Amino acid sequence: MIVLMKMPIEYFVAWDNGKPVGSGIMTMVDSYGYLKRGSVVPECRGKGVFKAIVSELLAVLRERDVSMVLVLAKDDTAAPRCERFGFKAVSRIRYFFDHR
Repeated sequence: MIVLMKMPIEYFVAWDNGKPVGSGIMTMVDSYGYLKRGSVVPECRGKGVFKAIVSELLAVLRERDVSMVLVLAKDDTAAPRCERFGFKAVSRIRYFFDHR
């Protein structure tokens, strides 16, 4: 049987001098937290914005007493940064694109 669930998604935006410079998305299902996506505008990369976003998302999930946090991160971008937060790779996903 297929079961579809509506998952509430929460968006977080990092601001610098009134301008949005980064964002992160998370959701929860039961006692599991999922970090869905994060991004930082190019001119603000390397300034700790991504770290601040992920730190805030994890703090919110800790306050909600999650039992596990999962994240989908690309090997060449977010994965190394997520490892700095203590995440461990448990599987690899190959992406396939149709460029017609």
